[in-house]
Amino acid sequence: MPIITPEKLAVLKTRAIALGWHAGTMLAPVLANFIAANLDLFNLPNWLVVAIGLVLAQVTKYFNTPRV
Repeated sequence: MPIITPEKLAVLKTRAIALGWHAGTMLAPVLANFIAANLDLFNLPNWLVVAIGLVLAQVTKYFNTPRV
């Protein structure tokens, strides 16, 4: 009798994926805060920061849009 059955392995895989997503959602604000706090180090003009923000918004929209 195997210790880890296919059913338990499927549950373990689902939980590991959920843990990864939760860790990512915790890490995203930390990284955003770090970048925002240190943005002066890059000496970027305001218009470029706005343009980068708009591009990143479109990238996240692309990844969150369901594919048909």
